[in-house]
Amino acid sequence: MSIYPNPGTGVFHLLFSDNDEKYIEIVNPVGELVYSARVKMNKAIIDISNKPAGMYILHVKGGNKKTSSKLIKN
Repeated sequence: MSIYPNPGTGVFHLLFSDNDEKYIEIVNPVGELVYSARVKMNKAIIDISNKPAGMYILHVKGGNKKTSSKLIKN
């Protein structure tokens, strides 16, 4: 998985190595869900520009895999 730009202003592009269905969640530093979506392609655009600046955690679940990454919003 690739994420760009990161850090960014709130709009992040995700690129995946496959077209499998995935479930995306973003949580803030206290664990509150701020974004969720299902993705059925190898790319996605996430917009959290209406959220405060700071660090967020991106969780991607697909099949029997789970990946987590940091997102930094300026």
